[in-house]
Amino acid sequence: MKSTKYWMKAIIGDAAIAYLIYLWLFQGGEGAGNVALFVIWSLTILRILSCFVVDKVDTEKLWRPYKFTAYHIITDLAVAYVLAWFGYFATAGIVFVSLVLMEGARGSALEKKNQPPMEEKA
Repeated sequence: MKSTKYWMKAIIGDAAIAYLIYLWLFQGGEGAGNVALFVIWSLTILRILSCFVVDKVDTEKLWRPYKFTAYHIITDLAVAYVLAWFGYFATAGIVFVSLVLMEGARGSALEKKNQPPMEEKA
């Protein structure tokens, strides 16, 4: 059940961002673009800031469902590639940098505590 909730929150959040990007870049909705950029930049800044405290977090809070890391990397790269395709290089770059930093910090925190990545098998 914990795994299902985790997946549903991620999928709904990613679908909302994808829909905003679609409305903005493919349908010409400037308001959707403003909201999409605000959400993307806000989440990206929060992810970068969280890299500085992830090693202080209890490893139970770093738990992820099985195969979620792959899903997370694929969706973030998709957002970065679409933004780069349309010429938003700074935003695409910061999304990519935050992905690398967050995954690295998470892996490093788990490694310091001598635990394998916490992913539950389905």
